[in-house]
Amino acid sequence: MSIPSMVFPRSHLSPGSSSEFAVSRTVKILEILLYLFLNLAMTFLNKAVLARVVCPWLLTTTHSLASVLGCLILLWYRVFSLSRLTTTQWGKLAAFSHLYLVNIALSNISLHEVTVPFHQLVRATGPVFVVVIYRVGYSETFGASTYLSLIPVISGVGLATYGDYGATTRGFCLTLLGSSSAALKTVVANRLQTGERHLTPLEVLLGTGLLASVQGCVCAWLSGEMRALPTANLDARTLSLLFCNAVTAVALNVASFTANRDTGALMMAVVANVKQILAIVVSSVFFGVHIGLLNCLGILLTLVGGMWHAKVGLDKRKKKNKTQSLSSDARHTSLPQSTTDVKS
Repeated sequence: MSIPSMVFPRSHLSPGSSSEFAVSRTVKILEILLYLFLNLAMTFLNKAVLARVVCPWLLTTTHSLASVLGCLILLWYRVFSLSRLTTTQWGKLAAFSHLYLVNIALSNISLHEVTVPFHQLVRATGPVFVVVIYRVGYSETFGASTYLSLIPVISGVGLATYGDYGATTRGFCLTLLGSSSAALKTVVANRLQTGERHLTPLEVLLGTGLLASVQGCVCAWLSGEMRALPTANLDARTLSLLFCNAVTAVALNVASFTANRDTGALMMAVVANVKQILAIVVSSVFFGVHIGLLNCLGILLTLVGGMWHAKVGLDKRKKKNKTQSLSSDARHTSLPQSTTDVKS
């Protein structure tokens, strides 16, 4: 399957079908690997930029503006087309963009009141919140094997990040709220693309990016980042990092929405935990971060749990495809008999 067909609309998806079961295993794996690579690259690029210029809100706004510009270029070349959205649907996109910024704000604020290991541990509970949201909000449940596969995925992160756990009561509440809002953001992103209108990743990114850019500028002004910008160290190296950062952000946003649509919100929450583990491994290899035996056990546990969860998802897809095939065969088999009955 070509890259355009992975990212842009699929004509064979009927309004009531699920993209998660209409995409091949190979494409799903490629989408997740691409997302993980870009996410890791984005993490270290953000770290490099913020080490030179402390402007998290302006950096987030730059990501949104770059994504809008990228979408407009693709729209100009007719790579995708826009759907006609109702006022209600625009309202949903606005709420989603607000949720996106709130999630960032909660993460940044809570980091000041909890230790990094504790922050990573609480954020690792994302899959649990996704399950709760689907159960409470959509009355959807998962199989026992799915629930069991989440245990090593979450506990593994706890072992891998084991260290100086500490938090204030306010910090704990904010971190927990941040984890739940991140899960809600993942679920909403999936529903926007697999719901009634089947919006494409680029449509969601364009609409959300426009609204998030405005909100981000307001937050940057209120935080004082814009007023401090003239005194920032914006030399050639910093500008080069910002450019690479913006381009990576566009690619990551497209990859994220696409993988979310095709693999499901719960899988993306699991992948987020795997990304935490890979970030620890990369930091150990390239930056000399010490990893103990307990941390190694946690890394292994999370990776095994991630593979187990992926296998459960693939088995579910095979079972659904087999059921659909049997139903189709049954309909074809009944046609001759129905014709005979009409003639007689």
